[in-house]
Amino acid sequence: VTGDKLVVGDRIPIAYRLPSFDTELEYVTIGKKNYSLDNSFGSFIGCFLSNGIIDGDQISIDRIPMELATTIQSKLGGKISPVVDSLVNYVLENSDMVAFLRLESNSIVNQRRVPSFVFVSSLKFIGSVLRCYLDGDGNIAKDKHTIRCCSTSRQLIDDVCLLLNYFHIVPYKFFQENKCLYHLGDRKSTRLNSSHEWISRMP
Repeated sequence: VTGDKLVVGDRIPIAYRLPSFDTELEYVTIGKKNYSLDNSFGSFIGCFLSNGIIDGDQISIDRIPMELATTIQSKLGGKISPVVDSLVNYVLENSDMVAFLRLESNSIVNQRRVPSFVFVSSLKFIGSVLRCYLDGDGNIAKDKHTIRCCSTSRQLIDDVCLLLNYFHIVPYKFFQENKCLYHLGDRKSTRLNSSHEWISRMP
C-alpha cells in the first residue's frame, strides 16, 4: 500500500530490530589518517551531534564534562577551556575532520544527521554515540524506563530512532510546532534495562 492510500487508523508494520551486519566497520579514513571506532571517537561524534559547531577549520563543543573532554582530547588532540564547575569547552582545529563532518553530518544544526558509518559499526560504538548525544540533547531515566530527547533537526531524530532500534527500543516522535522542535521519547521501555550498559553512563 502506498503512503497516499493510508488513512487514520491503518496499522503500519515496523521492524522489531534492524538486522546486524556480518562485518562491522572498525575504522574510518579521514584525510590520510585512520580513526578506530572506539569509545573515544564515538563520544566525540555523539557530542558533536548534540552540541557541536563548525566555524572555519574549527569544531567547537560547548559545556561538556571535563572527563569526557579529556577522553576525546586523548584521541584527537584539541584544546580544553574551563567554563563552570566540571564543565568545559572543547575545540579541535582539523580541516580534514571539518570536511568529513560537513559531508557526513552537515554543519547546519537544523539539518544535522547521524554519519552513515555509525549504522554499520559495533553496538558498543553505537552505544557511545547515543550516550553522549543523549547527555547533550536528552536524558535517560533508568528508574522510570524512559528515554527523551529533542532537536531542531528532523533527520537527526529519525536517525537516533533507528539507532535505538538496534537495541530493541522503538520510540515515538512528535513535532512541537511553537518551538520548531522534533521530540523523541520511549514510554516505559522494558528493553532499557538490557540496553542500559551500552547507552548510559549512569550506574
